[in-house]
Amino acid sequence: MRMGQSYSLWSYRDKQQLLNLVETSKSQGKIDWQSVQNQFPERTINQLKSMYTALNRKKQRQNYKWKPEETYILFAHVIIYGKNWANAKFLEHLTSEQKRLKYRSTQIQLQKNQNKQMQLILKLLNYRLQLILKQTELVIPFELLVNTQLLQIANMQTLDIEKDFLTLAISLIQKLINCNYNKSI
Repeated sequence: MRMGQSYSLWSYRDKQQLLNLVETSKSQGKIDWQSVQNQFPERTINQLKSMYTALNRKKQRQNYKWKPEETYILFAHVIIYGKNWANAKFLEHLTSEQKRLKYRSTQIQLQKNQNKQMQLILKLLNYRLQLILKQTELVIPFELLVNTQLLQIANMQTLDIEKDFLTLAISLIQKLINCNYNKSI
């Protein structure tokens, strides 16, 4: 605050005027705070910036219903240009934070779905190998094999579930082959 000025609350009208002035004073993505401050002589530039930031956060918190095509555009942009959210020149009606959060939440959801699919495949593989074991009269504690492999995969701490699943499948097949070989000797 400037010397001799008293603190005053922001009215709804002042807040709307600030939002409008900021939008009209933007030039190449930068805000001319001096011209905004000329319209609010009783406020400092720091006060204006603080209020604008607070109003923007409130606006960002409001739920936005993403359209499927917007999500596709978001992922296509990330694939082509990377995750530079501050310079993202697409879907300009959304903030960089909204884009970043949508990208991250969608990634997490896709990962969860992939994990569920892999768990189902592991259960089916377990069932199928149990049938094979019964038919070939092999006595192998299959659950032990699977659990051992899953522990190894968990210790890898990778996000490449398909690679980890293939590692598990190959290892189990190798153990089955070794058991068959040892049984025939």
